[in-house]
Amino acid sequence: MESAEPSGGSNANRLAAGVEECATTRAACKVGDISIGGGTVFYVEGEGDSKVILEYAPAGWSGRPIDPIMNWADAVASAEGYRLVGDLKWHLPMNSELKKLYAYWAATKAGVFVIPTSSTYPTQYYWMFDCCTLGWMAGGIDFNTGLGDSYLASSLSGVRPIRGY
Repeated sequence: MESAEPSGGSNANRLAAGVEECATTRAACKVGDISIGGGTVFYVEGEGDSKVILEYAPAGWSGRPIDPIMNWADAVASAEGYRLVGDLKWHLPMNSELKKLYAYWAATKAGVFVIPTSSTYPTQYYWMFDCCTLGWMAGGIDFNTGLGDSYLASSLSGVRPIRGY
């Protein structure tokens, strides 16, 4: 697995180079690059054209500067309905994918992962796809602490689509 360190250089140069590299060959993609899907690569495993690459949708993916909060079913539909570039398939992260995304974010603080908070909703909890214990519970990870838990699928949590290829 490649380290969760962002690429060097100026942000504008890094982003431009990342788009070009990831758009032309999977082998060139590395953590921190902007991928062909328009998101940021947060995980790479393997070598050459057989690399497994995960990217997260950019901040503002929902049309707002912060990530939306919604119940689990709406989160799944919203993530699967997201399109940034063409017909690429995005989804709500699985447990293992959300853990990798949190690890990248915790190590780099790259990307904006903010959802509305209040005294009644003080966490930065993001849904994962793995659902539903007993048909009515869903899991996620609190981006304040890195801890996972299960909540009622009807409760509200943050949403950030990812895609893998």
